Amino acid sequence: MVKPNFFVVGAAKSGTTAMCDYLGRHPDIFIPGEKEINFFGSDMPVRIPRLTEEQYLDWFFSNARDEARVGDGSVWYLYTRKAAEEIRTWAQDAMILIMLRNPVDAMYSLHSQLLYNGDEVIVDFEEALEAEEDRKAGRRLPEKVSFPQMLFYREITRYVDQVGRFLDAFGEDQVKVILFDDFVADTAAVYRSTLEFLGVDPAFVARFEVVNPNKIVRNRRIQDFLKRPPAWIRGLGRAVLPGYENRGRLRRRLMTWNTQLHGRAVLEPALRRRLVED
Repeated sequence: MVKPNFFVVGAAKSGTTAMCDYLGRHPDIFIPGEKEINFFGSDMPVRIPRLTEEQYLDWFFSNARDEARVGDGSVWYLYTRKAAEEIRTWAQDAMILIMLRNPVDAMYSLHSQLLYNGDEVIVDFEEALEAEEDRKAGRRLPEKVSFPQMLFYREITRYVDQVGRFLDAFGEDQVKVILFDDFVADTAAVYRSTLEFLGVDPAFVARFEVVNPNKIVRNRRIQDFLKRPPAWIRGLGRAVLPGYENRGRLRRRLMTWNTQLHGRAVLEPALRRRLVED
């Protein structure tokens, strides 16, 4: 089976979805349409069974052919303490892409994304920050949260130790760090340097339209159903539509239908100053 040989490991809300989309357009790169596979990082508790190695490779990478680079984009690999070493043990020559964003902006954007996903239920960002200690103690956790750690906004954006784990595991030659502001300011240049890092033709030109804009759901009940459908629906889906990638594509289409683009309000200045000082 084809195995991934590069990983976009995070950070959350730092342009990774756009980067994976743009990289997937290159003829020498394969990356699944479904992000956040989260095969690595065994220290992160999840509420659904972890994939076996055979499932991971078959469901997500069975459509790869002879591309020079095959990638996995999962932003929680950066946050988890074990993913770096687990990836190195599994693919020691892998190339690692890390994208970082101003922590305050990343936290605020992540809160909005989790509200959309159904992982967060506290609508007010400041209140969600204040709930972190309760949540670390197992209180005030949403019923459908994929794993509690994604609600620890401050911890998620403490990048120094996270990046350090990948540098220690792979060395500087195999790790590329991209700043979100640079990616936004000159997407073509950052994309070209990323292709060079991955060792594929850097002259390839991709379209750089906006990917993963801020959004809200039209109907929360429909979104909750799509996020975690009943077991009998999942079984029917496996019987009628074989292949995880195919089912994931249908799920994304349904979620798109239930989505409304919605600009995010400007973060309150006093709260921004307090978070910067923290």
